[in-house]
Amino acid sequence: MEEYLYSRTKKDLNILVQAAPTTASIIENDIIREISVDDIKTGDLVVIHPGERIPVDGLVKTGVFQVNLQFIDFK
Repeated sequence: MEEYLYSRTKKDLNILVQAAPTTASIIENDIIREISVDDIKTGDLVVIHPGERIPVDGLVKTGVFQVNLQFIDFK
């Protein structure tokens, strides 16, 4: 049972990691540029366009939007 649960958890985590964005658009000196998600620092202003996945946790600075939560079926 333990081996099964470990295998299942590992598979589910891989699915989540593969779905995560690897780049994000940030505003720097009034210019929008794309960088690696790994290079985002606290305080960076991340731009989210309609239809994009949200690459990092943060606070909404400006704008109005609605997030469509889509759940992945791990079965």
